[in-house]
Amino acid sequence: MEYYLKALELREESEDGRALIYIYSGIGSIYRYQNNYELALESFNNCLSISEELDLKNEIAYSKYNIGLVHDDLQDYEKALSYFQESLEIRRAINEKNGMASSEEALGETYSTLGDYEKALHHHLEALAIATEIDNKWSVISALISIGNIYTKTGQYGKVLQYLDRAMEMAMEINSRTLTKRSYINLSVYYEAIDAYESALDLSLI
Repeated sequence: MEYYLKALELREESEDGRALIYIYSGIGSIYRYQNNYELALESFNNCLSISEELDLKNEIAYSKYNIGLVHDDLQDYEKALSYFQESLEIRRAINEKNGMASSEEALGETYSTLGDYEKALHHHLEALAIATEIDNKWSVISALISIGNIYTKTGQYGKVLQYLDRAMEMAMEINSRTLTKRSYINLSVYYEAIDAYESALDLSLI
């Protein structure tokens, strides 16, 4: 944080708008990680204001996406959905597909939290299609896990393993401990849901 604050002081003096955006973004991310949501929002809104002043579409979309994440953290889901949707529309307009996948995934996660699994599934499937097209393996795996999780929650058990098994296999291929763990956790939840407790226990111990 000290580095960002010093950089912010220097860049404010030089009025380098693009650099200020990235510095405020870094500061906002740190505040969000620290659960200091008020200051995170302040930083991300500074990003948004500068991005709009300079008419930087990609940065505008990214700022709105980050603001949406904070509102999601605060359980202000309607605001989160609004910012995620705005970020998605901008990213579509400039054909920024990595960002499109992220916005679709965020919309899917928020709708899932709200229990609107139909909309959640729609957005996760969109995220999967985009991520597959651009070969973004991290986003592909994340979408696969989310889709499998929705099918578990909605009792469509016959569809679960084709997504979660593939997610686990890909996560291990790219050596991602984070995504491998998420895959195992969701597989464990699935096995518990179908009363396969021994399999669920085996996975929970990995």
